[in-house]
Amino acid sequence: YMLHTYQNIGKKKIIIITETSDGVHPEGDTGKGVLMQGVRHFRNVTIIDGKHFDPKSQFCFADITEQTQIVFLNDAKKGLVLEPFYNIGAEGFFVERKYQQKVFFPSKNVPKLCISTNHTIVGTSSSDKTRRFDMEITRYYTPEFSPRDEFGRWLFEDWDDAEWNTYDNVMVHCTQEFLTDGKIPKYESKSLINKQVTGATSPEFWEFAETEIPRNTKVPRTTLYENFLEYTGLHPREYGTPNAVKFGVWIKTYCNVKNLVLHNNATIRDGIKKVRCYLITDDDTHKQQIVF
Repeated sequence: YMLHTYQNIGKKKIIIITETSDGVHPEGDTGKGVLMQGVRHFRNVTIIDGKHFDPKSQFCFADITEQTQIVFLNDAKKGLVLEPFYNIGAEGFFVERKYQQKVFFPSKNVPKLCISTNHTIVGTSSSDKTRRFDMEITRYYTPEFSPRDEFGRWLFEDWDDAEWNTYDNVMVHCTQEFLTDGKIPKYESKSLINKQVTGATSPEFWEFAETEIPRNTKVPRTTLYENFLEYTGLHPREYGTPNAVKFGVWIKTYCNVKNLVLHNNATIRDGIKKVRCYLITDDDTHKQQIVF
């Protein structure tokens, strides 16, 4: 996707490269930067320091030029929100530089965006899902075991003409494969789902949701919230404890990430009154047996 220059405005993706950690104790140095170093041999990449990147600054994209084909936000800091980037791809955007006139990039010339991070970039809505593609990198090399130990030379720097030719052929083949189908493959990872939910909620909620929230069963909302407090040992007035409303938002987030259906209008009768419930199912066919 990043190697070709064809622009399909309706199918632009923000590529997010992260690591297969739990998201709570990120390690870094898994090869995310090396991956983009390979792409840089084919495309004009503008690198932005993610640790000091401020999307609210009017000059945050000042390093982008008319020749930039990919913007690589390297090592993005914790708490980065993707929403400000969404309109850039669809509508085009202005680049501002100090003491210079603004430069407008129409949507067809907007560079692709790739972000590497050691943290979870929260975004669980349906809008987020259509605009981002998350890819995990697993640690292979270590301080004690490098590419030089395995191949006798460093990546890129020590290659001869034959190795560069092999590399070029592999990259061109990848581009051909993508353009033949035109789709970024569906990518699923248990650790990625874990990180996305935990980043938007808490590790305690993730554990509770995975083990204690039933499927196809109506549970009164107050009951499930009380079960959560009892399971985690949290006090409702303790700092950091979600209230019942926030807990409901977390339930919705969990369902969005896990592709579960949350039935908002589920109720049960308690005498003459109706009690609002949480009802979570695996799909929306309503052919499953619902426990009342």
